[in-house]
Amino acid sequence: MSEKLFSAFKSASKKAWKDKVIQDLKGGDFDHKLIWNTENEMKISPYFNREDREYENEKINELKHLLPHSENEGLNWQNFQDVVGGNSKEANENALYLLERGVEGIVFNIGEIENPNLDLLFEGINLEMIWIGFKNVLNPQILVDSLIEYVIKSEFSLSQIRGFINYDPLSQWTINGEIEETSFQKLADLISLTGDMPMFKVMSISSLSFVNSGANHIQEVAFTLNGLVEYIEQLAKYDLTPNEILPNVIFQMGICGDYFHEIAKFRAFRLLVLEIAKL
Repeated sequence: MSEKLFSAFKSASKKAWKDKVIQDLKGGDFDHKLIWNTENEMKISPYFNREDREYENEKINELKHLLPHSENEGLNWQNFQDVVGGNSKEANENALYLLERGVEGIVFNIGEIENPNLDLLFEGINLEMIWIGFKNVLNPQILVDSLIEYVIKSEFSLSQIRGFINYDPLSQWTINGEIEETSFQKLADLISLTGDMPMFKVMSISSLSFVNSGANHIQEVAFTLNGLVEYIEQLAKYDLTPNEILPNVIFQMGICGDYFHEIAKFRAFRLLVLEIAKL
């Protein structure tokens, strides 16, 4: 069969579609009944066709100089799972259970593990094969020191360790109004300490406190980017440049049920971070 399915039918323009819809509404107001007015003051059409792609392609072409030129860009997703456990042995058993079932990254809640012991925590786990994360860390520098010591002792390569520490002093300040005076010094020390671990991120910038406080998509992006700029300005006091800071950042953002805006939010955020990096 050489002809495409439905090739005998003429394509309809967007105007023709709208005229037909208006006819079917029998006098009903098209904009009032079918246009979705979002909280961000955007108007969403009830249908899209090839004519809409022409405008989109034009705008995307204008932004191509901002985007990384990689065929794999956007395809490197990891499946992370929080690990629970009251002690190191229990957390290790739960981590192994998850890894056996296809989890690619595990996040240890250090605040819930009594006297964390990395030898027990990582027993049977190849740190070069997975991603590891840590949250609720009271003293990140002690943890990173212990992690580096464990990696070297276990004859893993520091350059192959992938993961992050969920350490975001500005987020804590947003939530409870308090920030430790040495927070930025700690971040500067962590960046220096992990110089041989390029794939391990020691700065976590989260938007969750803004989302949980009722911020819309635009406010969430704006406030999170403002946090990034503040970190860059504060860490400049410790002779760190944006080129040294940005590779150490991991962003954590909330996702709600409004998928249209969530997709747009991530695309916009990605472009704006690149713009900040250029300044």
